[in-house]
Amino acid sequence: MDKQSSKLLPDGFAAFENQVAGHNLKDGRSPTGILKSADGFVLKPVTKHPQSETEIAFYENIFIKNEYACFRPFVPEFKGTTVLNILGLDITFLKLQDITKGYVKPCVMDVKIGSQTWDPNATESKRKTEGEKYQLSKKEFGFCIPGYQVYNLSSGSFNRMGKEQGRMLDKITLPLALKGFLNVNFHQSAF
Repeated sequence: MDKQSSKLLPDGFAAFENQVAGHNLKDGRSPTGILKSADGFVLKPVTKHPQSETEIAFYENIFIKNEYACFRPFVPEFKGTTVLNILGLDITFLKLQDITKGYVKPCVMDVKIGSQTWDPNATESKRKTEGEKYQLSKKEFGFCIPGYQVYNLSSGSFNRMGKEQGRMLDKITLPLALKGFLNVNFHQSAF
């Protein structure tokens, strides 16, 4: 995050450097993106109401109510919610375990599982917009990849695939993207 953007955040918070998809300060569509707190947690902004209640309930059902405790090994540990004032707005965040902690060059992939990637309570407009995104991979594979970063040992830098590339993945290029993420014949990857 640049110095100007970091000044917008409260002390003790910074942009989460390993965010590979979703809205962030840089895209101009959100007053914030995923943040990292000084105490080492990841703060994910909660979506607009009523979807926010669904997202919070998801984590509470797993970690507090124990209704779906079997999912705990597959999701970051939930530490509740917190509210930060950013640019005069009170924004609610999920406080989550940083699963990249301890990794020097973490390889991160955002995967949306399922052919329907919108909340059941979403507006018709949101359903239409979301339905048009990642059509090729959702139809063919039942999931999509909005983004990833992988450390390339040869170049000594990260290779990144963003949402624009993710939306173009199809039955030919999605397997190549997965191979690229796994460093399998990276020179053959389309990304």
